[in-house]
Amino acid sequence: MMASTSTLPEPAAEDAIPQRHPQYYISDGNTVLRVENTLFKVHRSMLVKDKSAFDAMFSLESFTHDTTQSGNSAAPQEGDSDENPIVLLDKADEFSALMWSLYSLPAEIAVSMGMQANDTQLIHLARIAHKYQFRSTEAWALAALTTFHSNSTGTPNVQNLIEITELASLCEYKALISAVVIKWKRLLAEGRAVASAIDVAERLNLRQLLGHAYYSMMLKGREVWDSDPQLQRHQRIRLLSGHYNLLKICEELPDFPPRLNHDSTCIRKGRCRSAFAALWKTILTTKDGNAGIAGQVTRIQSVDLVKKVMLAESIVKALAEGSIPAIDLSEHGEIHGKCMPNAVQATQDKVKEDGEIPDVSSHPRDLEKTIMSLLKVDGTKIVNEAGEEVILRGAGLGGWMNMENFITGYPGCEFQIREALATSIGLEKSDFFFDKFLDYFFMDADAKFFSTLGLNCIRLPFNYHHFEADDMNPRVLKESGFKHLDRVIELCAAHNIYTILDLHTVPGGQNTGWHSDHGGHLANFWKHKDFQDRTVWLWEQLAAHYKGNKWIAGYNPLNEPTDPSHSRFLAFYQRVFKVIRAADPEHIIFFDGNTWAQDFSAFGEVYKEWDNTAYSIHDYSPFGFPAAHEPYVGAPEQRARMQRTYEAKRAWLDERGLCVWNGEWGPVYARKQYEGERTDEINKVRFKVLEDQLDMYSKDRLSWSIWLYKDIGFQGMVYVSQSTPYMKLFADFLAKKHRLATDSWGADDTHVRAVYAPLIEHIKTEVPEKYWDIYPHPAYRLGDRAALLARNILVSEFLVREWADHFVGKTEKELDEIAASFRFEVCEKRDELNRVLMENASASAAAR
Repeated sequence: MMASTSTLPEPAAEDAIPQRHPQYYISDGNTVLRVENTLFKVHRSMLVKDKSAFDAMFSLESFTHDTTQSGNSAAPQEGDSDENPIVLLDKADEFSALMWSLYSLPAEIAVSMGMQANDTQLIHLARIAHKYQFRSTEAWALAALTTFHSNSTGTPNVQNLIEITELASLCEYKALISAVVIKWKRLLAEGRAVASAIDVAERLNLRQLLGHAYYSMMLKGREVWDSDPQLQRHQRIRLLSGHYNLLKICEELPDFPPRLNHDSTCIRKGRCRSAFAALWKTILTTKDGNAGIAGQVTRIQSVDLVKKVMLAESIVKALAEGSIPAIDLSEHGEIHGKCMPNAVQATQDKVKEDGEIPDVSSHPRDLEKTIMSLLKVDGTKIVNEAGEEVILRGAGLGGWMNMENFITGYPGCEFQIREALATSIGLEKSDFFFDKFLDYFFMDADAKFFSTLGLNCIRLPFNYHHFEADDMNPRVLKESGFKHLDRVIELCAAHNIYTILDLHTVPGGQNTGWHSDHGGHLANFWKHKDFQDRTVWLWEQLAAHYKGNKWIAGYNPLNEPTDPSHSRFLAFYQRVFKVIRAADPEHIIFFDGNTWAQDFSAFGEVYKEWDNTAYSIHDYSPFGFPAAHEPYVGAPEQRARMQRTYEAKRAWLDERGLCVWNGEWGPVYARKQYEGERTDEINKVRFKVLEDQLDMYSKDRLSWSIWLYKDIGFQGMVYVSQSTPYMKLFADFLAKKHRLATDSWGADDTHVRAVYAPLIEHIKTEVPEKYWDIYPHPAYRLGDRAALLARNILVSEFLVREWADHFVGKTEKELDEIAASFRFEVCEKRDELNRVLMENASASAAAR
């Protein structure tokens, strides 16, 4: 007969000679048990007390023994002798404690209920009594521990406290949990064992301890968090988030005084509230306070919300009692004597409201629920864990881990310029430059700015090359790929920004565009199963890595597929859905429609098999681009056309009640170095397009991600300044690129139209019109295809080495300075775009 083997110590070595327990190897006992390397001989009648698990075990053994003996009563039975003991995979100390409880005299047991108790023995006893279901024994052992720890005042041993806390949680004994939480708080007040408290509170879900533990660690400062080996990555994220939240709350605290209930008999009416608001602000902001009193608050640590409100309360109370001099409130006057008790009450209410230790991972009222919450799809909505709707408003970080030619100014595709730069300056310097570029492109200052606009989500496009060792060495994971992706996810989390992981580039290219980084005009991903197998494998790695990260809103497995069969993309979606769900059953999956996320007509009924899934449209309006057929003025007919285009993209989804996310949209903008005096006039039109699109989305409560956050001046919310080393180095080259219209995105082909027109006319003359509709027609027409092949691929290819040779002769210091041109601090902001986005976010938040 063997006891349960779950979470138990290793059995003693086979050749170890067991030793008899000095006290509980009882000569007239009738059952021998071996625990670790110790033999116990006890009375079976003691083991079956309290209807314990031993009662059932012995009953089963007796039945098995009786039915297998065939009349031979002398057959050996487990427990009969030292040579044939019942083996229990427990700890000898714990089993000894159980025997002590069963054989002790009443006087000995009484001692255990007081301050002379041996708490280690009680811990052992409660744990094993719980396991073997000695209910009454477990209850009095837990009660004894509660009495002991409720009354003891000494400094607790941390490891001992961890054991007791785990035991109290295991047994769900609330009184003991409360007693040990008080001890933990005592340690936290002394600044001790903070990381251990965080670990215990998280593992055991002790909400009454978790906020205190995080708050205590947060007040120690970031240098301590980063260097503490006990803290895990997600815990540091919560600390960063909490610090940011509390800093904002503390900054706003002076402007939000407690509500003063005006005394009905006061003759000053509403002026007391004004005076109280002035008093509150003076207390919280004065650095050189009256008699050294008011200035005390500003000397408190910037994020210590609790201490600030408690000290503010004590100052108001002291003023009411007249124990400190009055504070001069100048033109606001004084608080009338009849209202002063109400002022004290208002500050006391504020202490009750904000003076509790907050859970620093989010907003102090309900931080865990509103900020750090795993998102999911509920019908047509995205909701948090509390079931509250969350509308994601943000931008795409294009040009970063998936570089694009119009965003950062190079010609052709990313793989081409990486190869060319390595040839021009050597692989070591090339890798140095690109790594620095990835560092500078998005840093803490970017996340902070983004958050100040009221935006809450960033879509992170990335290239498969960052995660697969080499096209000649497929399915070998590059762990270094997580370096920058993890870093930006954590930066965003620290500023309460969700992220969506967008695989923008896959082997062979999933679409015909430059941004899928394959250098051609055919989407070969759909022609080769191995390309698809590699991508499914990659998502398996990514989902396993990011499972449980609440700051990730979800996964966007494939950007803008253009599958000419209109069926293979769906088979791929089926495969990738299953592999992601096997590794990560919780995160939202965002599936793009076919043909640049515009067509869902081929999805059929398969969506019924996909739980927690949203569907991504990309809603670029032609009015926002240079090739627009007419200037946009916001006329009713133009707005109606924009509305129809938008509704057509989501119609199939709306008919089935599915969740829609607009993964890309937004106009491009004129630049003075190219459009000259017409720049402001052009951009005024583009901002009107932007506002009218946002108006449509707001009415539908649509989640969206505008394209894009940062670039060199064409579309970004933030863009690289002309005065930076990068823009100076490439000024002439960029002007040539613009003149030659080598980029596909938003190109103005005014200067080269005459060059390519004969080629287009030649095709039209020689090829019957019915053959012009090569997929992805009509999204790409004959002229678009000719431009793609001739300008965007052919001409660009000849410019690649010229771009790379700009770096020849540069030192590492110079390369660093060039890459640093993308730092937020030296970038320009597109103020009107950011104003529109911020106002929309604010209006939407107020409407909730």
